[in-house]
Amino acid sequence: MAANPRWKCIILFRDNLLATYSSGLIAAATGQGIAHTGDNKLTKDVEFKPDEFARFVAKRTAEFENLKQLITENEGEYIETRYLEISTAAGIKRVLEFVGADSNLLARPTTAKRNTSTILKRFSNPAQAENYLKDIGKLEWADATQ
Repeated sequence: MAANPRWKCIILFRDNLLATYSSGLIAAATGQGIAHTGDNKLTKDVEFKPDEFARFVAKRTAEFENLKQLITENEGEYIETRYLEISTAAGIKRVLEFVGADSNLLARPTTAKRNTSTILKRFSNPAQAENYLKDIGKLEWADATQ
């Protein structure tokens, strides 16, 4: 993917890895990944598994670092954009301008928020998730706006 230096890569990431983890679990449990405006939004409580989450964080972090290194080694260009930023018209405009597209093509996002912003409420065992966040010093991940 990053082997062609003419390609412009967009790296979309979410700082809140608990939100990413829970969204993935909920998407798998409900069969609904992305929800669009007007869709019936499906949700379900999922189980927080500390060991699984630790592996998820380690893997996700390594994947992003490896991707950036691969792009750089191949003299490619990339832009990093955060999940909360790309959910805004300004964020979409920034990405479109980076790839050389008309930034007026898409003025507003078409996806809809599906899960609660109170991340701990996504879990059937929220106390365990909260204690884990405290242990790793990431209690701010309990809120999706972080």
